[in-house]
Amino acid sequence: MRLIALFVALLLFASPAAAVVVTVGDNSTDTHSGADEVHLKEIDPTTNYDGTVFELGKWDSGDHTHGLIRFTGLSAISGPVTVSTATLYVFQNEDVGGGSYTIEARRLLRNWVEAEANWSVYSAGNSWTTGGGISDGNDRSATVSGSVAVTTSLGYYGITGSQLITDVENMINGSVSNFGWHIERQGTGNDNTTKGFTASEGTDSERPYLDVTYSVSGGGGGGTAAFFRRRIQ
Repeated sequence: MRLIALFVALLLFASPAAAVVVTVGDNSTDTHSGADEVHLKEIDPTTNYDGTVFELGKWDSGDHTHGLIRFTGLSAISGPVTVSTATLYVFQNEDVGGGSYTIEARRLLRNWVEAEANWSVYSAGNSWTTGGGISDGNDRSATVSGSVAVTTSLGYYGITGSQLITDVENMINGSVSNFGWHIERQGTGNDNTTKGFTASEGTDSERPYLDVTYSVSGGGGGGTAAFFRRRIQ
């Protein structure tokens, strides 16, 4: 009987951790709440654009708009964990000019403040190395975390990539600070287009969210898994 009990215990200990799937954002259906975002506007470099919409575009020379986004609700997940999937969803609610292109996210290296950040500063009195937060290695990582092709169609688009998965895992485990991501339209061309995306202060069910699948690291069965998947509307 002791041998049987020991064998069962070893099986339980060796069993893989159960996968947990959660969403982090400010939609009423999300598992964990907490998101910040703002856009930085080149032609108005000292104005903070924290509102119900954040914009992305390269309208003309000297008229670019970038976005910053962070999911503070990641702090509700206790590490150490191993993240297997991560997708950052943004809802395009406006298309001006009819552009289709790729948007890219890079991990931010500055502790920006939502109500203070603008093209010139990431917080009051603290300037970006390069306006708009585009200095690789100083303001943001040089490595693209994830990307997605956006078109004229309104609705959710999912930014994903292997580095985004690593970013999320490292943020949860505390090996990097959770300053979120810098989001920019790919390419250097200007095309008189811009896109608007719903912010966390905007319409419920259209707000940004982060979809994460993870398992508890360090062996064991991982406990009881709270399994949840938000249906994309």
